[in-house]
Amino acid sequence: MEPSLDVTIRLVEESDLPAMQELLSMNGFPISMSDLRYRYELYKKATLNRGWVVIDNAQQKMLGYVAVIANQGVRSAKLSARVINLFISPVYRRQGIGKKLLAVVEEYMAAIGCTDLEFIMPEIDPEIAEHFYSTLGYKLSPERDAYVAEK
Repeated sequence: MEPSLDVTIRLVEESDLPAMQELLSMNGFPISMSDLRYRYELYKKATLNRGWVVIDNAQQKMLGYVAVIANQGVRSAKLSARVINLFISPVYRRQGIGKKLLAVVEEYMAAIGCTDLEFIMPEIDPEIAEHFYSTLGYKLSPERDAYVAEK
């Protein structure tokens, strides 16, 4: 068994963008820095959206991140949220990092009164995401290609 990593999970900062760009590229999602910076600025403007990074304290290296969009429904005042990105560096997978990031997301969703949470399935390696979410007790929605918080 791998030794436990000493990590910090914190909100995304603009200084994290180069490491996020590298992480996205290594996971098969290349993005230009100008596009990433543009998305970051849009993200900051929305009051309920959040993004968190996980940093290895010993190496001061980003190991992963998660991005969440939260909003009120069109037909009701009910809050819903969607995890749009959850990436862990391939070298650090299966060490509990993704689980820790999702715990932060779930805590935040509960704090803002959000009861609906879903996860977008990635186009690349969807079987990895499927295994991860199902291991944590989430169910695949038959109506759409997303996992929903039906624990």
